[in-house]
Amino acid sequence: MKWKGVSLIPPVKMAYRRKGQVEINPFMLEAFKPHPAVTWRQALLWGQSHKDVTFDYQVQCHELLIDGSRVTSDIPSEITSQYLEFKDVRGKVLVAGLGIGLCVHLMARMKKVESIVVVEKNRDVIDLVIDYLPKGVRVVHDDIFNYLGKGRGEFDSVYLDIWTGTGEATWVEDVVPLRRLIYRKYGRKRVRAWGETEMKTQVAEGCYRSYQNNLREHVWLPNSVFLDAYWRRFNKLWSLSLRDQMAKYYLRMMVNRVGDRTWNSTFRWDEVREEMKEKRKQGKIKLPEVTMYEGKKLPI
Repeated sequence: MKWKGVSLIPPVKMAYRRKGQVEINPFMLEAFKPHPAVTWRQALLWGQSHKDVTFDYQVQCHELLIDGSRVTSDIPSEITSQYLEFKDVRGKVLVAGLGIGLCVHLMARMKKVESIVVVEKNRDVIDLVIDYLPKGVRVVHDDIFNYLGKGRGEFDSVYLDIWTGTGEATWVEDVVPLRRLIYRKYGRKRVRAWGETEMKTQVAEGCYRSYQNNLREHVWLPNSVFLDAYWRRFNKLWSLSLRDQMAKYYLRMMVNRVGDRTWNSTFRWDEVREEMKEKRKQGKIKLPEVTMYEGKKLPI
C-alpha cells in the first residue's frame, strides 16, 4: 500500500524497549479496517484528498512514549505527514529530532540523499532507537539550536522535526527561529519542517482575515508583523483589487521565505515582538474576549 510513491507500511519492526521515561511501544493495526492515511484535518490544511487505507493483514506499528505520552509513531498518517514535507531533500541531509527513526529510514531509500546526520538531545531516545537505524546514519547528541549555533557541519538539506504540535504557536516559537538561524549561519539551504504545511496554512489564513477586517495591529505576533509590513508599504494604495493582490503576495513571502534577505528587510519580526511586549506592559494591548452562551467571558 503506497501514497505518492511511499509505502505506508512501517519500514522496520521494533521490540518493546524502555529506558528512563522513554518507551518504544509496538502495537497492531487491525486487518480489514480503514485507517487514516490522510486525515480530514490534514486534507483541509494540505489541500489534499482525504484517504483511508485498509490492510488485509495485521500491521505492526510503533509509538515513542515519553512520560507515558505519545511523541510520535509510524502509523500511515504519520508516514504521509513526514513524507509530504521532506520528499525533495537531497545531498547531505541534517535531521533535527530522531524520534522513532521513521524519517531516517524513508530518507535512506531516496536516491538523491547522499548522507544523513541526526541531531537529538534526548540520550535515552538515541539509546533505544540507534540499533534500528540504517547503516551509515550518524547521530549527534546535542540540542539543535546549540548545534546550528556553532556554525559547524556541511549539509545541503535540513529537515526539522523537534515538536509534536502543528499549530501556529509552533511555527512562531520553533520553525521561524530555526529557519532564521540556519539562513544566518549557513546561507540559503533546502529547509523542510514536519507539519509546516499545516502551520503555514493557519498562519496565512489568520493574517489574511486580519487584513480583510482592516486591522492595523493584532494580539498575535504573525498577524501584527504582517499588518505592520503591509500597511507601511501600501497604506495609500487606492485600488482595492491591487491591495488584495499585494496582501496575498506579502503573505506568501512571509510564510515561504523566512529568514532570507528579502524577508528580513520586509518584516520587522523582532521589533514588532518587542513593541508588543511593551504595549502589553502599558496595558495598550489586551486579549480580546468572547462571551459564551452561559454568560461567562473567556479570553481567546
